[in-house]
Amino acid sequence: MKLKQLILGSAAIVAGVWALASCGGSNASKDSLFGEIPGAYEEKIVDLVQELSKLKKEGEGDLSTAMQALAGVMENFEKMKEEFQPMADKMVGRNLPYTEADGLPYRIVSDIRVEKVRLPEFALFGGGERPLRLNVTFDAVLTQASDETIVLYYYLMDDDTPVCAESTSGFSGSHAEGDTLHVEETIYAPEIPAKYINGCNQLKFVSKQTYEAEKDAIDEQEKQWEQELKDMVKK
Repeated sequence: MKLKQLILGSAAIVAGVWALASCGGSNASKDSLFGEIPGAYEEKIVDLVQELSKLKKEGEGDLSTAMQALAGVMENFEKMKEEFQPMADKMVGRNLPYTEADGLPYRIVSDIRVEKVRLPEFALFGGGERPLRLNVTFDAVLTQASDETIVLYYYLMDDDTPVCAESTSGFSGSHAEGDTLHVEETIYAPEIPAKYINGCNQLKFVSKQTYEAEKDAIDEQEKQWEQELKDMVKK
């Protein structure tokens, strides 16, 4: 097996994790939804990407050499998790700022509380990479009865600008006005450059109609940012 092929694939994966973890850059003064963890991760990931790029340039090598190099990468990720886990634990209990659009069929009646912060995950083979994630809980009371599945739609916002569009899992069954929804949601850090994701400082809950009308444009902008990030990693 070629060392170059293994290292190239691993470098792409690490670069992807860099994207998922990245939160440094501009807007550093903002209180990001994802805290300080991504910025700290970014410094470590940049070093790993550069190290893998150097190994790739060395050309061919035997499988043993390649696996030894990649094992070092895995070890570095484990050390990073140990280093940043206390920072993640410190974020537990934090309340995320949010706003609600007019005319929603519910109103949020509690804080949106961070229950757990999951650090980025690295998988060498077969995919499985995961970004920084926030597990949150909150309660919402219905302002009208409904026999349809209820989904809460929301944006990650940079002040008044939507960065990405998301939605919760559905609540099926018949619901009466005044019923309380106990929401458990996982908020994912988007795969976009640091200068954009670092501005994510609040959530905005919107109607289904608004979500469907605006999601394509938001997704298209996000794709452009994703490509920008890929171009950055190639440099």
